[in-house]
Amino acid sequence: DKGPGEVVFDRIASAKDSSNPRVAYNPARAEYLVVYQDRTNSTARWILEGTRVNTLGEVKATYSITKATSTNEHCQAPDVAYDRATGLYLVIWAQGPTSVHPSLASHRIWAQCVDGDGKPLGDARAVSGPGKSQPLIPGIPAPAVAVGFCSKALIVWEDQSVGLNPGGPSTTIYSILGAPGTGCGSCGEPNDVFLSD
Repeated sequence: DKGPGEVVFDRIASAKDSSNPRVAYNPARAEYLVVYQDRTNSTARWILEGTRVNTLGEVKATYSITKATSTNEHCQAPDVAYDRATGLYLVIWAQGPTSVHPSLASHRIWAQCVDGDGKPLGDARAVSGPGKSQPLIPGIPAPAVAVGFCSKALIVWEDQSVGLNPGGPSTTIYSILGAPGTGCGSCGEPNDVFLSD
């Protein structure tokens, strides 16, 4: 039973191992795109899936946004933004290899344009450089994204580096890096990326 005005949502993800959902609203279709990391079992690689949900909470369709890679990398910590100008979504995530020690895994930030149906357009593109082993403490450098005018997006994420203290212990230095102008205006074609800290 549900109370007045209460919406009971369908199960968005399957009975597989699903985690870390993010959502964006598409006013042109009165739908949401829910993006989350998913894997078939506890030893499988994380991939990203996107599920369209209408305002009644009904699941419309689910598509894979990323695939498990041959280099045994995980796609984790997604975020998603809707671009009103193009009707596309921009999905971003942190991607890095499996590591027994999470602090030793080197992650890059990736982006993928997704159409209004929730299907990926073209190839994913790297937003951050090859990178060093980061983060230096366990965790994933979770990125965030927003899309503004003229389909321009800003993607930001945490970067960690080591500061050496002569005669003392090293310290971890945290910075926020950003990549402006990485939206879907060119429908999946790479744009210039500028990083600043």
